[in-house]
Order: sequence, then C-alpha cells, then structure tokens
Amino acid sequence: MKTFSLIYEDDHGFTKTDHYFAHLHSIQSRLPKGLFEFATDPSRYEMNGDRTLHDAWLLDVQVSNRLTDEHTIKTDVKLRLLQAMHRSTFELHYADVSASVFLLAADRWPDQPVDLLMHEFANLDDDRNRHILQFDRGVLIKLEFVEFNFCTSECSSVSGNI
Repeated sequence: MKTFSLIYEDDHGFTKTDHYFAHLHSIQSRLPKGLFEFATDPSRYEMNGDRTLHDAWLLDVQVSNRLTDEHTIKTDVKLRLLQAMHRSTFELHYADVSASVFLLAADRWPDQPVDLLMHEFANLDDDRNRHILQFDRGVLIKLEFVEFNFCTSECSSVSGNI
C-alpha cells in the first residue's frame, strides 16, 4: 500500500518532494497560513537539522474531546515528538479532527522509540486537511482536521518524561 500521494522514491531509491512542494504552492489559497508555512518549509523534511521532523521520536499522543455547545463535541489531537538531536520537542496540535488512524504498535522492538521517516500534508476540501506521518517499524498516524498549530520547546534533559 502506498502511504503518500505526492512524495515518492525515484529510480535510485531517493525520496523526492518536488511534486509535493509544487502541489502545496498551487493550493496555497486553500490552506490556512500557518499550515502552509509549516508544510512548505523544506527544513521540516531534510535529513539533518534542528527544525526537521525526520528521525524525531514519537513521545506522546493525546486525543481529547471538547464540548463546543450543548450538542457538539469536537476532537483534538496533540502529538509530541523529540527532535532527532534531542535538543527540543515538537508539539503538533490538530483541532476539529474528523477522522484518524493510529497504528501505534511497532512490528518489532516494541520497547524502543520509533523514528519519523516522512510526513505529508494534503488539502481535502475547503477547510479539511490531512497529515500522514509514517514512522519506522510500521507505526503510522493519519489525521483529517480543520486547524493546525505547532510549537517547539527546548529540552533541558532527555531523561524520563520530557
């Protein structure tokens, strides 16, 4: 099964994002400004660096429901990742999540952290977006959402709960 629609491997096995970034720029008007800026920042996808999500460890997944009025519940998801150099954590916040897939059980070495291999954003319609995060060892997260927010926190240590 193909995980991503626009990120692909070339004939030499190298991951290519040219179609992905071109597509994001072509739909810029349909994406919230913060999501567009995050998704089109090449430093979020590079192999090494302080801003990349590549090789970040999945630390925490939080799913919460909030009552917006008497009859409406909205689901929010927060993912917390440890940056590959262990200098900071990334928090990805998704609001008004309408669909989700969480395959969180690693297919081997379940007591070891899983590394983020690649991620891809897509726009589904005027206000719904999708983020697919593929980790190693079969771990996968797919979220369909309306709002996206992101923050970084510096780490003072790597022990225990960060």
